[in-house]
Amino acid sequence: MFIMNLEKRAFLYLTRKKGKNLLLAIVFLLISFSLLTGSSVYLGIQHISKDLRSNIGASFSIRPYEQFDMDNGQVSSKGTPTIDEQSIQRVISAVGKELKCYNTEHSGYVKGENLTFLAGAGHNEESNMGTVKAVRDSSLCQNFLDEEYELIVGEHIRPEDKDKILISEALAKQNHLSVGDRITLTHAKLGSDKGVYTDLIKEKSAYETVEIKGIYQIKNNSDNALNPTAKKVENLLSQIVSCL
Repeated sequence: MFIMNLEKRAFLYLTRKKGKNLLLAIVFLLISFSLLTGSSVYLGIQHISKDLRSNIGASFSIRPYEQFDMDNGQVSSKGTPTIDEQSIQRVISAVGKELKCYNTEHSGYVKGENLTFLAGAGHNEESNMGTVKAVRDSSLCQNFLDEEYELIVGEHIRPEDKDKILISEALAKQNHLSVGDRITLTHAKLGSDKGVYTDLIKEKSAYETVEIKGIYQIKNNSDNALNPTAKKVENLLSQIVSCL
Protein backbone atom coordinates (compact mmCIF):
# COMPACT_ATOMS: atom_id res chain seq x y z
CA MET A 1 0.00 0.00 0.00
CA PHE A 2 2.89 2.30 0.83
CA ILE A 3 4.54 1.60 -2.51
CA MET A 4 1.36 2.40 -4.41
CA ASN A 5 1.02 5.71 -2.59
CA LEU A 6 4.65 6.56 -3.30
CA GLU A 7 4.26 5.84 -7.01
CA LYS A 8 1.04 7.86 -7.14
CA ARG A 9 2.59 10.82 -5.36
CA ALA A 10 5.57 10.74 -7.72
CA PHE A 11 3.28 10.67 -10.73
CA LEU A 12 1.19 13.55 -9.44
CA TYR A 13 4.37 15.58 -8.68
CA LEU A 14 5.73 15.08 -12.17
CA THR A 15 2.46 15.95 -13.89
CA ARG A 16 1.91 19.02 -11.73
CA LYS A 17 5.27 20.64 -12.68
CA LYS A 18 5.56 19.56 -16.28
CA GLY A 19 7.72 22.48 -17.45
CA LYS A 20 10.28 22.18 -14.69
CA ASN A 21 10.52 18.41 -14.97
CA LEU A 22 10.82 18.56 -18.74
CA LEU A 23 13.68 21.00 -18.36
CA LEU A 24 15.41 18.73 -15.84
CA ALA A 25 14.95 15.75 -18.15
CA ILE A 26 16.52 17.68 -21.03
CA VAL A 27 19.44 18.75 -18.80
CA PHE A 28 20.08 15.16 -17.65
CA LEU A 29 19.81 13.96 -21.25
CA LEU A 30 22.36 16.53 -22.41
CA ILE A 31 24.74 15.66 -19.55
CA SER A 32 24.46 11.93 -20.35
CA PHE A 33 25.03 12.60 -24.05
CA SER A 34 28.07 14.78 -23.28
CA LEU A 35 29.59 12.12 -21.04
CA LEU A 36 29.01 9.43 -23.65
CA THR A 37 30.47 11.62 -26.42
CA GLY A 38 33.48 12.59 -24.29
CA SER A 39 34.17 8.95 -23.46
CA SER A 40 33.98 7.97 -27.14
CA VAL A 41 36.30 10.81 -28.17
CA TYR A 42 38.81 9.90 -25.44
CA LEU A 43 38.90 6.25 -26.51
CA GLY A 44 39.25 7.34 -30.13
CA ILE A 45 42.16 9.65 -29.33
CA GLN A 46 43.88 6.86 -27.41
CA HIS A 47 43.52 4.54 -30.41
CA ILE A 48 44.79 7.18 -32.86
CA SER A 49 47.70 8.04 -30.55
CA LYS A 50 48.70 4.38 -30.39
CA ASP A 51 48.55 4.09 -34.19
CA LEU A 52 50.65 7.24 -34.63
CA ARG A 53 53.31 6.01 -32.21
CA SER A 54 53.64 2.81 -34.20
CA ASN A 55 53.54 4.41 -37.67
CA ILE A 56 55.29 7.78 -37.70
CA GLY A 57 58.77 6.31 -37.24
CA ALA A 58 59.51 7.85 -33.86
CA SER A 59 62.89 6.85 -32.47
CA PHE A 60 65.04 7.23 -29.38
CA SER A 61 68.76 6.87 -28.71
CA ILE A 62 70.69 5.39 -25.80
CA ARG A 63 74.24 6.64 -25.37
CA PRO A 64 76.76 5.67 -22.67
CA TYR A 65 78.63 8.49 -20.97
CA GLU A 66 81.94 8.50 -19.14
CA GLN A 67 81.56 7.60 -15.48
CA PHE A 68 83.48 9.39 -12.72
CA ASP A 69 84.40 8.47 -9.16
CA MET A 70 85.36 10.79 -6.31
CA ASP A 71 87.77 9.69 -3.60
CA ASN A 72 89.12 12.13 -0.99
CA GLY A 73 88.18 15.07 -3.17
CA GLN A 74 89.96 13.62 -6.22
CA VAL A 75 87.94 12.93 -9.34
CA SER A 76 88.94 9.93 -11.43
CA SER A 77 87.42 8.42 -14.54
CA LYS A 78 85.83 4.99 -14.34
CA GLY A 79 85.67 4.78 -18.11
CA THR A 80 82.71 4.68 -20.47
CA PRO A 81 80.39 1.69 -20.07
CA THR A 82 79.60 -0.48 -23.06
CA ILE A 83 76.04 -1.23 -24.14
CA ASP A 84 76.16 -4.98 -24.60
CA GLU A 85 73.69 -7.41 -26.15
CA GLN A 86 72.11 -8.14 -22.76
CA SER A 87 71.37 -4.43 -22.24
CA ILE A 88 69.82 -4.22 -25.72
CA GLN A 89 67.55 -7.19 -25.04
CA ARG A 90 66.36 -5.63 -21.77
CA VAL A 91 65.38 -2.45 -23.65
CA ILE A 92 63.55 -4.47 -26.30
CA SER A 93 61.65 -6.38 -23.61
CA ALA A 94 60.68 -3.14 -21.85
CA VAL A 95 59.45 -1.40 -25.01
CA GLY A 96 57.60 -4.42 -26.37
CA LYS A 97 56.13 -5.00 -29.82
CA GLU A 98 55.97 -1.29 -30.65
CA LEU A 99 59.75 -1.38 -31.30
CA LYS A 100 59.97 -2.25 -34.99
CA CYS A 101 63.75 -2.24 -35.47
CA TYR A 102 66.98 -1.06 -33.88
CA ASN A 103 70.56 -0.21 -34.80
CA THR A 104 73.82 -0.21 -32.88
CA GLU A 105 76.88 1.94 -33.51
CA HIS A 106 80.45 1.75 -32.24
CA SER A 107 83.29 3.91 -33.57
CA GLY A 108 87.06 3.56 -33.79
CA TYR A 109 89.98 4.40 -36.09
CA VAL A 110 91.42 2.31 -38.93
CA LYS A 111 94.17 2.30 -41.48
CA GLY A 112 94.02 0.50 -44.81
CA GLU A 113 96.61 -1.23 -46.92
CA ASN A 114 97.19 0.90 -50.02
CA LEU A 115 94.31 3.13 -48.92
CA THR A 116 94.82 6.90 -49.04
CA PHE A 117 92.34 8.90 -46.98
CA LEU A 118 91.38 12.47 -47.88
CA ALA A 119 93.89 14.77 -46.22
CA GLY A 120 92.82 16.79 -43.22
CA ALA A 121 94.66 19.25 -40.98
CA GLY A 122 98.21 18.19 -40.17
CA HIS A 123 98.06 15.23 -42.57
CA ASN A 124 101.07 12.91 -42.64
CA GLU A 125 101.80 9.24 -43.20
CA GLU A 126 101.20 8.39 -39.55
CA SER A 127 97.83 10.16 -39.42
CA ASN A 128 96.60 8.63 -42.70
CA MET A 129 93.59 6.96 -41.10
CA GLY A 130 89.81 7.12 -41.08
CA THR A 131 86.94 6.48 -38.71
CA VAL A 132 85.15 3.15 -38.84
CA LYS A 133 81.62 2.86 -37.45
CA ALA A 134 80.44 -0.65 -36.69
CA VAL A 135 76.68 -0.80 -37.31
CA ARG A 136 73.87 -3.33 -37.44
CA ASP A 137 71.86 -1.64 -40.19
CA SER A 138 73.42 1.31 -42.02
CA SER A 139 70.05 2.53 -43.34
CA LEU A 140 69.11 3.38 -39.73
CA CYS A 141 72.18 5.57 -39.14
CA GLN A 142 71.13 9.12 -38.32
CA ASN A 143 73.00 10.65 -41.27
CA PHE A 144 70.92 8.57 -43.69
CA LEU A 145 67.68 9.14 -41.79
CA ASP A 146 68.32 12.91 -41.88
CA GLU A 147 69.14 12.62 -45.61
CA GLU A 148 72.58 14.13 -45.08
CA TYR A 149 74.03 11.02 -46.73
CA GLU A 150 72.53 9.25 -49.74
CA LEU A 151 73.43 5.79 -50.98
CA ILE A 152 74.15 6.17 -54.70
CA VAL A 153 75.66 2.78 -55.60
CA GLY A 154 75.16 -0.67 -54.09
CA GLU A 155 73.10 -1.58 -51.04
CA HIS A 156 72.93 -0.82 -47.34
CA ILE A 157 74.52 -3.03 -44.73
CA ARG A 158 72.01 -5.40 -43.12
CA PRO A 159 72.22 -7.54 -39.97
CA GLU A 160 72.73 -10.73 -42.00
CA ASP A 161 75.81 -9.33 -43.79
CA LYS A 162 79.36 -10.25 -42.84
CA ASP A 163 82.56 -8.29 -43.49
CA LYS A 164 80.79 -5.66 -45.60
CA ILE A 165 81.49 -1.94 -45.64
CA LEU A 166 80.20 1.39 -46.97
CA ILE A 167 82.54 4.17 -48.08
CA SER A 168 82.03 7.73 -49.28
CA GLU A 169 82.00 8.69 -52.95
CA ALA A 170 85.01 10.97 -52.43
CA LEU A 171 87.09 8.20 -50.82
CA ALA A 172 86.08 5.74 -53.54
CA LYS A 173 87.15 8.15 -56.30
CA GLN A 174 90.47 8.96 -54.65
CA ASN A 175 91.38 5.26 -54.41
CA HIS A 176 89.66 4.12 -57.65
CA LEU A 177 87.35 1.77 -55.73
CA SER A 178 83.91 0.45 -56.63
CA VAL A 179 81.24 -1.86 -55.20
CA GLY A 180 82.56 -5.41 -54.88
CA ASP A 181 86.20 -4.38 -54.36
CA ARG A 182 87.93 -5.68 -51.25
CA ILE A 183 90.22 -3.74 -48.92
CA THR A 184 92.26 -4.75 -45.89
CA LEU A 185 91.93 -2.71 -42.70
CA THR A 186 93.85 -2.64 -39.44
CA HIS A 187 93.27 -0.92 -36.13
CA ALA A 188 94.65 2.53 -35.31
CA LYS A 189 94.41 5.16 -32.57
CA LEU A 190 94.63 8.87 -33.25
CA GLY A 191 97.00 10.75 -30.96
CA SER A 192 99.41 13.66 -30.87
CA ASP A 193 103.17 13.74 -30.39
CA LYS A 194 104.61 17.22 -29.86
CA GLY A 195 101.67 18.74 -31.73
CA VAL A 196 101.89 16.32 -34.65
CA TYR A 197 99.08 13.85 -35.31
CA THR A 198 100.24 10.27 -35.05
CA ASP A 199 99.06 6.67 -34.70
CA LEU A 200 99.49 5.52 -31.11
CA ILE A 201 99.26 1.84 -32.08
CA LYS A 202 102.67 1.18 -33.55
CA GLU A 203 102.47 -2.62 -33.74
CA LYS A 204 99.52 -4.00 -35.67
CA SER A 205 98.01 -7.28 -34.50
CA ALA A 206 94.63 -7.39 -36.25
CA TYR A 207 93.78 -7.26 -39.93
CA GLU A 208 90.52 -7.85 -41.75
CA THR A 209 89.60 -7.91 -45.42
CA VAL A 210 86.18 -6.41 -46.15
CA GLU A 211 84.08 -6.00 -49.27
CA ILE A 212 82.58 -2.68 -50.37
CA LYS A 213 78.81 -3.17 -50.46
CA GLY A 214 77.78 0.42 -51.09
CA ILE A 215 79.00 3.93 -51.84
CA TYR A 216 77.29 6.98 -50.37
CA GLN A 217 77.26 10.65 -51.30
CA ILE A 218 77.52 13.38 -48.67
CA LYS A 219 74.74 15.86 -49.45
CA ASN A 220 75.33 18.14 -46.47
CA ASN A 221 79.05 18.44 -45.71
CA SER A 222 79.58 20.47 -42.56
CA ASP A 223 83.19 19.35 -42.16
CA ASN A 224 85.49 21.59 -40.13
CA ALA A 225 88.68 22.62 -41.96
CA LEU A 226 90.62 22.06 -38.72
CA ASN A 227 89.62 18.39 -38.49
CA PRO A 228 92.49 15.90 -38.78
CA THR A 229 92.37 13.30 -41.53
CA ALA A 230 90.76 10.66 -39.29
CA LYS A 231 87.80 12.93 -38.47
CA LYS A 232 86.94 14.17 -41.94
CA VAL A 233 83.42 13.07 -42.87
CA GLU A 234 84.61 11.71 -46.23
CA ASN A 235 86.83 9.24 -44.36
CA LEU A 236 83.98 7.58 -42.47
CA LEU A 237 83.54 3.89 -43.17
CA SER A 238 80.44 2.03 -42.00
CA GLN A 239 81.09 -1.61 -41.25
CA ILE A 240 78.87 -4.52 -40.24
CA VAL A 241 81.15 -5.84 -37.51
CA SER A 242 83.38 -4.29 -34.88
CA CYS A 243 86.51 -6.26 -35.53
CA LEU A 244 89.41 -3.84 -35.05
